[in-house]
Amino acid sequence: MTSYPETLHHYTTASGLCGILEPVKLGPDWEKAVPSFKNNRRSISLWATDARYLNDSAEIEYVTNELSDALTKLAGGDNSDLNKNIKYVANRLRKLDFTETGSSFAHTVYVVCFCSGGNLLSQWRGYGANGGGYSIEFNSDAIRDLFFPAFRSDDDMVGVEQDETALSAVRYGIDPEMIARVASITVENERLGLMSQAIKGLTLFKHEDFSAESEWRAVYPEISPILQFRTTAAGGIIPYVKLFRMQPPEQNASAIRSVLVGPGPDQNLRYEAVRQLLDQRGFFDVTVNRSGTTYKG
Repeated sequence: MTSYPETLHHYTTASGLCGILEPVKLGPDWEKAVPSFKNNRRSISLWATDARYLNDSAEIEYVTNELSDALTKLAGGDNSDLNKNIKYVANRLRKLDFTETGSSFAHTVYVVCFCSGGNLLSQWRGYGANGGGYSIEFNSDAIRDLFFPAFRSDDDMVGVEQDETALSAVRYGIDPEMIARVASITVENERLGLMSQAIKGLTLFKHEDFSAESEWRAVYPEISPILQFRTTAAGGIIPYVKLFRMQPPEQNASAIRSVLVGPGPDQNLRYEAVRQLLDQRGFFDVTVNRSGTTYKG
């Protein structure tokens, strides 16, 4: 069994925090099926971004050659259908060809990024609104217990799926032993699609220059999800999947353990606003603290 920290942290902006705490709206059919979820105030939403649109320009591509070599080695010399397929996928990886056979769309996975540290200057600068944002501490078990939408009618979510989320630490730099392990797992799970499983493994490696992030990832393989889209300041369009976790009334501990207010301007006012927001959403057990980092932002 994979060992993971008891809690993990997610750095975000003010709008990101409000979005995570926005009550999940389900369609009437779903609410009727699960009455305890109706008007639930302690739900959370997280965005799983298409991995190709994350901030690392080498995302997915970083260890493609090494994984291709490891897969080819596993295929061996015989010409079984499985080995032919492994070699075919390995060759496509080397060419950075992730497209679905007979389609213009690429295989991908959807990722939610977390960090093992909750008060890192590099994270405040990169993801926490240059110190004006927030670091949310999640219980790791709650992260692994997220639902994703299966289908909907108009704007109402009418069906969901759930499976134990793959929660893994990112490896920085080339790690041959780990790459060989990913190749083995890819082949073992070939019934789920060799390319999809290979892409899932590729998301676990980043260049060593990113090591200060101490990143963990919740990874969702290609699941034909109900996609949503957001825009960037530079005019880009980013696909993502909106995941959620409901909080049944009988459960005491919420998905969130604490919120740390970044070291930027108006910290005391932001602290008070976060406390009010959490209380209004029913997160009375979540603590709010101020970052003591001496960074003006």
